Amino acid sequence: MVDPKYTSTDFTYYQGTEVEEAVRPIVKYALIDQNGPIEKFFSEEINPETGEILWKIGVDKAISWCRV
Repeated sequence: MVDPKYTSTDFTYYQGTEVEEAVRPIVKYALIDQNGPIEKFFSEEINPETGEILWKIGVDKAISWCRV
């Protein structure tokens, strides 16, 4: 799962990162070949160095999205 950051859309009242910038990490991880990382969460906003975040943080973030 890749976190696109808080993205500027009508849903967020156009607050946050522009869509063109937010899509970059999604495309980056979508283009990784079959030897790339699997079963991980990535958020360059939370961890700019490697992008990888702990399962607990990723699951908590996913659950918070479902509550919106």
